[in-house]
Amino acid sequence: MPVYSIAGLNVEFKSRFGYIEGKCIDYLSETDAPADVTVVATDEDLRRERLSSSGAFSEEYIESVCLYRNLCLMMLSFDGMLLHSSVISVGGRCIAFLARSGVGKTTHTVLWKELLGEAVTVINGDKPIVRFENGEPIAYGTPWGGKEMFQSNTRAVLTDLCFIERSETDSVEPMSMSCAVDRIMQQVLLPSEPQDALKTLELADRLLKACRLWYVRCTPTLNAAKTVHKTLFGDVK
Repeated sequence: MPVYSIAGLNVEFKSRFGYIEGKCIDYLSETDAPADVTVVATDEDLRRERLSSSGAFSEEYIESVCLYRNLCLMMLSFDGMLLHSSVISVGGRCIAFLARSGVGKTTHTVLWKELLGEAVTVINGDKPIVRFENGEPIAYGTPWGGKEMFQSNTRAVLTDLCFIERSETDSVEPMSMSCAVDRIMQQVLLPSEPQDALKTLELADRLLKACRLWYVRCTPTLNAAKTVHKTLFGDVK
């Protein structure tokens, strides 16, 4: 079976279908090293996902969702977790935009690309993995990049967390850890197993302490990206 390099690990998927191989093709391992983890989706995993899905999805797609969820749970053993966000790298910093689904984190990412062009690298548009390595939170691109498939097989040290809310005006202000705790817990995969849940809480706490925290109220306009950029970097030159 193919081995993929995802979030710094060699990953093997045991899949019933070929869908996962096409999805992960950009992440094929360039070495002959054996897999660090082997990910399986059980029949029960697929059954539960079908019941919870709001649309009529193919079996291949449902299996890929289950495989990624199980991979993210396995990442806990490697100081890693899923962070539901859109992550970009720009100007020597790595910024995660976090928001409830539909609020506009992908829109904000597109606006940054419009504002700064090739200076912005989109690491992942929806489901990056963040792992702590040598005490630093590393944001990794994954094949699961959301509807727009914004993803790249790259990594960067995560420096800023921007918690986004839709507004009629654009503003940015620092956010306290106490305010950020509830918000970040809405954007992680919280396991049902108590030990795994505690590990997720620990990683979320470490992430909040390691990054600059921002509360962003924004419109879906280019001025929103300009306002956030000015706060984080200064005016665009």
